[in-house]
Amino acid sequence: MFLFALCIQMSKDQSLSTLQSIICYAIMVIPHVLMHFTYRLLI
Repeated sequence: MFLFALCIQMSKDQSLSTLQSIICYAIMVIPHVLMHFTYRLLI
């Protein structure tokens, strides 16, 4: 959630465009997915 809050803070009070929203969600999701794959590879 920290990364999403950072994305929102960087956008200030302007509404996010579709591309900006996609980038913000990607910034949140990609580290989460990589964390799970790295954990599975270690088991």
